[in-house]
Amino acid sequence: MRQYHNLFIYKMIRLVLMLSLCTLFLGCIWFFISSQLQEGKTDTWYYFFKFDEKEIYEQLITSLYFALTMLSTVGYGDYFPISDLEMVMAVVCMMIGVGVFSIVMNQVGQIIEKYAV
Repeated sequence: MRQYHNLFIYKMIRLVLMLSLCTLFLGCIWFFISSQLQEGKTDTWYYFFKFDEKEIYEQLITSLYFALTMLSTVGYGDYFPISDLEMVMAVVCMMIGVGVFSIVMNQVGQIIEKYAV
């Protein structure tokens, strides 16, 4: 019984890590597209929300927050894409988010079904 409990914990931690890495990856890509790829344009997410005036840790936390709200397709509305490229990126992230969360929820259901008995 203890072996099943350890396997359950391992699989749940793996899911959380997978979701965290996906969020980090998309947050960094989002930040790069907004700040570097469209350099010279001031009508981007980066400049609209004055990220050029914030500390690096604030930029990272906000980018991760925005990436997670995009992935979960919640979109709280406090941060939003400004340029056309950012809007396309947001749509792609939301479509990826639907797939990622579907996979995660399916695996959580399977774990619970198998090990919660």
